[in-house]
Amino acid sequence: MTLKDKKPQFASIVEVGKRLFNSMVDSVTEANQSLVDETSRQLYIGIDASGVVDKPYVKRMLLLLEEAGMVYSTSAVSHGDREYWRYVPHLAALQSKRAFARKGGFSPKFTGEMLSRPDEKHPVRRSMSTLLDATTLEGLSLDLPNCLNCQAKRIEGAKYCFNCGERLTDESTYDRLMLTPLASIPGLTDWQRDKLSKWESVPKTVGEFIALQDPGTTLRTIRGVGKIRAKTIIDAVQSFLDEYLS
Repeated sequence: MTLKDKKPQFASIVEVGKRLFNSMVDSVTEANQSLVDETSRQLYIGIDASGVVDKPYVKRMLLLLEEAGMVYSTSAVSHGDREYWRYVPHLAALQSKRAFARKGGFSPKFTGEMLSRPDEKHPVRRSMSTLLDATTLEGLSLDLPNCLNCQAKRIEGAKYCFNCGERLTDESTYDRLMLTPLASIPGLTDWQRDKLSKWESVPKTVGEFIALQDPGTTLRTIRGVGKIRAKTIIDAVQSFLDEYLS
């Protein structure tokens, strides 16, 4: 949760990520409660990849949970015509929910016995829309920047910084910046524009691009782009942001 202060542009994503994590824990806990009298246990939750692949903010949210050690990502699995990304929620969170205990009591011996069981054949399967409500998912985005002059946190609706008096970047300006097509920013070559606009693995807007955990790695998925070309593109995006928000 301290990431909200360190990187305020991710504040909303962190808050929603906390809710997502709790939903994942609840889902795995519920599955284990139905297995207390069986011979297996459940540690995995599979999230339908169709609700993640083309949604960079959702992907970033899951990556932040991984980076914080709240979930462990493992190999994906297919079920029918759907692919599921598998995660194991932190066992301490599952323990706190009594996921491996009978209702009404706690027995360390039984918990140890249940944890030593083999895994269920299939993970708990969920879609992102069942873990979080549609309104929350649709509204997931980066937050407005702090005052560019003194970095004070902005107050909702304010036009000037309460701390230093500088005019704040208005919401509509920031929204337009985030929606700017990545291939249209100044400083790119024609070849780079063509590749950025056509390559499916690369985000299409500035907002989606800066939300990437490692933009360099993503850019290097483009045929013909190595470390040097990736850096020139990243530098062009950063120069564009600095000029736009100055």
